[in-house]
Amino acid sequence: MALYGYSAEETGTGTARVLDLCRQIGTAAELAVALDHAWPYDYTRANHSRALALGEELEERMQGSDDPEVRIVAHIPIGLSLMSLGRLQEAVLRFERAADVYREFPCDQGWLRYGLDYVAAGHAYFGLTLWTLGYPAKALEQRGALVARIERLNHPFTTARGLVWCFNLSAACRDWPAAYQAADRAIRISDEHGFAMTSLVCHSSRGAARAALGSGAQTIVEMRGGLAGNKRLGVRCQLPYILGHLAQALMLSNDWDAAESARSDASALMDRAGERHLGACRT
Repeated sequence: MALYGYSAEETGTGTARVLDLCRQIGTAAELAVALDHAWPYDYTRANHSRALALGEELEERMQGSDDPEVRIVAHIPIGLSLMSLGRLQEAVLRFERAADVYREFPCDQGWLRYGLDYVAAGHAYFGLTLWTLGYPAKALEQRGALVARIERLNHPFTTARGLVWCFNLSAACRDWPAAYQAADRAIRISDEHGFAMTSLVCHSSRGAARAALGSGAQTIVEMRGGLAGNKRLGVRCQLPYILGHLAQALMLSNDWDAAESARSDASALMDRAGERHLGACRT
């Protein structure tokens, strides 16, 4: 999952097999991890209805658990799926519930079980949802909490993913210097540890920041390379968002026909995938 990305066929096959076994003979804790690991495959492939169903199964099976890590994790996948489907107020409630559990039962070792720190993910996607709802100042507060969290934990995969999320929040709020720094650092960490999907995402992100800061045509090459790489890995979630940044970069370079083509592709993918939250980002 870390090496090939959430959407790779190897990831989907492996997580489906583990989930099937855990449903048959696994403990509750093992099943929670298996459901959590199966969910990102459908999410990153923009199968949002199936991803939401897996998140809801995780929540249903973990109801009443006295394990705070499980209770936090049970809310985040549902929140992300609801956000992607444009059900933003429902998503906010999920992120708030996860934050309430963490405040009551602070836990910093969840990445050992799940491979990623879900408290950091909660800050990130809570912030993006708040920005989409029109609260940029609150979104930046979540970015600050996210940065503090990943710096304190110093877990490579969480840091790499966390920097992707920092880029998204910074770009949404038009803080392009911070967006560039986040994407550039994420590439270095991802390349050092072999996190292919994260590196490719951030090449597109760094190119977008460079374009916004006034860099030249090489930024378009970098963005298209990252976009093509993610498509090869099967990533479909948030491709319209990346295409939107590409369209903006092409407009800044006065390539209006290519910009319109990218914008049209983004709009078509958005409608096909049902990623309603991206309606706020249409160019």
